[in-house]
Parts: sequence; C-alpha cells; structure tokens
Amino acid sequence: MTALDLFRLSAVTERTRGNPTIIIGLIDGPVAMTHPELAGTRIREGPGRLAGKCARSTACQHGTFVAGTLAASHGSADSGICPDCTLLLHPIFAETATLSSDATVLRAQVEDYRVRRVVYTRFSH
Repeated sequence: MTALDLFRLSAVTERTRGNPTIIIGLIDGPVAMTHPELAGTRIREGPGRLAGKCARSTACQHGTFVAGTLAASHGSADSGICPDCTLLLHPIFAETATLSSDATVLRAQVEDYRVRRVVYTRFSH
C-alpha cells in the first residue's frame, strides 16, 4: 500500500498530476533537494535564513518527507499527490533555529504575499 492509497488519493492522481501554474506553499523543515524521488520536480525555495540548508536532521527529514508526499515524481517508490505542480518552500524548522527570528521572517513573507495579492487582484480584473 502506498501513501496515496492510505489517504485514498490514488483516484485523484489518476485524473490529474497537477499543473505547473499551481503553486503549493510548504512551510516546514528544509528539503533535501538532491533526494532521488524529487528529481525532475518543480521545487523552488523562498528566501530565508534556512533556505538551502539541509543536514541529516529531523527537520530536514520531515521537510523532505512532506515535499515528497506532495511532489515526488510519478514512477518513484511513492508518487506524490501533485508531481506536476510547483512547490514553494519556506523552511522554518531546524535543530538550531530560533523561533523569534523565523517568525519574523515568516510574518514579513506573509505580509509581502498579501500586498502582492491585493495589487494583483486590483489590476487583474
């Protein structure tokens, strides 16, 4: 039984594999970008103090697991829910991270998103 079967998502992935224009935000631990099951996926890292840093930590293992659940390539051991979507990473967990600095960065990024969303909404209609 695969993870997709466990969560009853196999039928969904038979209908669609996602679309690159769909961007999924992942706020978790850092991701091992060189993991073989993530090869060929559309994963982008947002700015931040922890971007690009992935050691053999619990935070890295968890972030990589969640990224794989979402975006692992079809045909890999555990295909992702939406392998053709774009995954935007914002790692906030690490063994040595401090909550206050990560929360500040996250708040700034959320506010930046809100501003861009308002501007986009106003000028796109």
